[in-house]
Amino acid sequence: MPRAKNSLRKYSLKYSTIEGSYWGVMYGAGEAYLRAFFEYLKYSSFQIAFLTTFPFFIGSIVQNISNYLFHVTKSRKKLIKVLIVLQSFSWICFILIGIYSGNYFLMLSMVCIYNCICLLMNAPHISWMGYLVPARIRGRYFANRIQVIRIFMFVSTLICGLVLDFFRENTINGFLIIFSVAFVSRMISLIPLNKKYEQPYSEDDEQQNRIDIRAEKYEPIKNFFVFNALFDFSISINGPLVIVYWMRDLGFNYFELAIITASSQFVGVIGQRFWGKIIDNLGSDRIMFITASIITFLPLALIAYYFLPKVLIFPAAILAESLSVWIYSGNNISMDNKKRYEMMKGENVIQLSSKNLFYRGTGVFFGGIIGGYLSSIDISSMPMIATPLHIVMIISCIFRILVWSYFLLASKKF
Repeated sequence: MPRAKNSLRKYSLKYSTIEGSYWGVMYGAGEAYLRAFFEYLKYSSFQIAFLTTFPFFIGSIVQNISNYLFHVTKSRKKLIKVLIVLQSFSWICFILIGIYSGNYFLMLSMVCIYNCICLLMNAPHISWMGYLVPARIRGRYFANRIQVIRIFMFVSTLICGLVLDFFRENTINGFLIIFSVAFVSRMISLIPLNKKYEQPYSEDDEQQNRIDIRAEKYEPIKNFFVFNALFDFSISINGPLVIVYWMRDLGFNYFELAIITASSQFVGVIGQRFWGKIIDNLGSDRIMFITASIITFLPLALIAYYFLPKVLIFPAAILAESLSVWIYSGNNISMDNKKRYEMMKGENVIQLSSKNLFYRGTGVFFGGIIGGYLSSIDISSMPMIATPLHIVMIISCIFRILVWSYFLLASKKF
């Protein structure tokens, strides 16, 4: 019987990668261009920052009921399938709002709903994958899986960018097409997901009773959650506004945006296998330290290429964004490996993942609010500042340095 279960788990890993590939198509056709969609609707920098971060904060609160929903449905698979259907139809709602209204508060409500759906899936999916993937191959498997997904993201992003550029005279038709692709691809992902093995509910070790993360046994993981939240806070000060920077301050069009995004995703594809092997050999902690050190100073690159000769700005943006994605991919894999499987040890994964998301959502929200506020500052009395977004990037860099310093001091606590 154990051998049969191992065979089913191995079989399921293939379908998990296929399901993730369809998700990658959805991301490249939908989420990769959602901020560009907000830019098309002429929302302000502050509104876009709020649209990007506040819904994530709301979702991080709502997703705390994911453990309750799991025990109600008694199945991760059933719960995730329902949420995927809802996520798919969200793309239809986005385009309908864009075509018939464009109302900011209606869009904000829809983005909040979308984030709630996405984040409710997160903890059950992490728990499910933790059961399916043996500890000895997690670094390599997740790196390879993400590599495949990024290939589909790359192709999807590039093609959809071409679609938007083709419809540049009637951009809403371009968004109608690419968001329809996002809808269809996410619905198709239900097919491979349905073929994945799920352990019987009776074998599950997820507690129904709420755990108290303030308890001494959870002190290391709580400290790590705090670091993770502060890290996301520092990044989200400028992160949600990078596309605004490219399109408004640097004047990039949709095709150039697609080239930058797709090129960085291609570099991410190459980097995944590299990071997986390195993490398995050197450990998550060392890779977190190296990548966090580099991420600390990435906003300075965004400022630097603004002052280059015009002919060099676009190639420099491609290079800088590609380096950024490559470094972030290593950081994400190492942090996920650390918190999800090394620290949680397969126990109460849903509840602990939910709490981690809440911490992160809080950090992202407040970072976005600060960034959005700074982006609206009048710089007419600041001759040394070329654009308000440079202030945002400098403040983000300062906070990243502070968080990195905290990591150096507190890393022994987790």
